[in-house]
Amino acid sequence: VSTSDGGPSFTTVGGNAALTFNYNSQAASPSGLQASYYNDLSQHGNISPQQQPVLVRTEPQVNVNWGPSSPFAPALGANFYVVIWNGYFQAPVSGTYQFAGVHSGSAQIWVNNTQVYTSTGPSDLNWTQATGIALTAGQQVPIKIQLTKDTDAVGDMRLFTQTTDGTTVPPQLVPSSWLFTANPPALPQGWSMSADLDGSDAVYTKATDRKSVV
Repeated sequence: VSTSDGGPSFTTVGGNAALTFNYNSQAASPSGLQASYYNDLSQHGNISPQQQPVLVRTEPQVNVNWGPSSPFAPALGANFYVVIWNGYFQAPVSGTYQFAGVHSGSAQIWVNNTQVYTSTGPSDLNWTQATGIALTAGQQVPIKIQLTKDTDAVGDMRLFTQTTDGTTVPPQLVPSSWLFTANPPALPQGWSMSADLDGSDAVYTKATDRKSVV
């Protein structure tokens, strides 16, 4: 389903202006995280800011198991690669959350720009390596997960969360409905807005402030 509706134009100092609202039922959802795959040139998990990933894609969850194979052959080998997931986590209820992983290699997790989990080697689910962080229901905060795969037999990473009481949010894989590639839009899913700011039928969709130049 696709539709649009425009309001009446109105006069501003710069001329006439009007707004149009558009709806597309097949508009992509921002759920999931952006996954970036790198060759680990340092063999220590150190990715230079200048290094480009060999693959970038959106993944619904951090729940992968490549076994002994490469995640993306032949661009990546079966050993010495780094995967970084970036996006936002939305807390379903208020509480103090912990994050941990089941993984090969080493892994780190940051939530709201705070490192909340680190493991220097392969690990089963181990909450003792996790630091609690207080989050508010509906709040979206940045989340980053890094897996560094060396010569372990398999490559895998699964992201878990729980509240520290173990019952408000019981231990579970983080579902895709709690993960987002971007901050939530101002309008409901499927809706967008454009603006004809000067009456010329040219549409405006976004402005970016770059050192006071729009």
